[in-house]
Amino acid sequence: FAKERGTHWFQTHTLACSSSNNSLAASTMGSARPTPTLTLEEAKALQRELYNGFNDDEFRDKLDELEARVGRACDNYTKEHTALFLTVQNEVLPKYGFPTGEVGVLQMLQASARFNNDEQFRKNRDMLNETLGLSRTVEEEKSRAEEVARQLPREVRVMKLPGGSLRDANKKQLEAATPKEPSDDPSRCLKGHGLKEFKTVNDKVTCDRCSTKQARGVTMSGCRICDFDVCSSCFDPRSSSSSSHTAVDRAE
Repeated sequence: FAKERGTHWFQTHTLACSSSNNSLAASTMGSARPTPTLTLEEAKALQRELYNGFNDDEFRDKLDELEARVGRACDNYTKEHTALFLTVQNEVLPKYGFPTGEVGVLQMLQASARFNNDEQFRKNRDMLNETLGLSRTVEEEKSRAEEVARQLPREVRVMKLPGGSLRDANKKQLEAATPKEPSDDPSRCLKGHGLKEFKTVNDKVTCDRCSTKQARGVTMSGCRICDFDVCSSCFDPRSSSSSSHTAVDRAE
């Protein structure tokens, strides 16, 4: 039961219900008896009982059927999820002095919040979270991020993903395309990447070799990895600068 997974079940699952239900529960709490208190050991025992109930075969069958119809709670939380979760919660919470229904769950959240800094309590909470489909495992989150990345253009895929690491495949491609020494090949950028031809869309682009400001609509070549652009004369030094430069003016 102590395996580490998921995030914040005790703080999120009931709050995912409609605001009207929460408002009703909150107003009911105002007139209800004081919230029971829990010791850390009692809170962990409550977690264990909930976990056992949520792993009962009958409950799992109903949850599987619900997720097949409407999706997992982490993707599409519905009132049906709340009703199903309460079938277990209503059996467990009264043993610890809490009323049944959403009011009891909210009181349980309030009473147990002070234990969120306890490592074992957090691990138990996170397992409950995952058991109910209210969070994804680390592996699921990674697979989901990679699937999203695969659908993006290659230029975007080389950007950093959540977690700060580059996709390995694109990182290797980028490293392979980058020579160890600076390149003096006029058809490549300073790092040796090949230059791709494009048309300027305004008169604000400047050649990074000769510093000549280019007119709108002229042909240049550039490296988007390095943000490096050259005019046609600098791309092909064999051409005459007087005939091939289409300069607006000299950059200051």
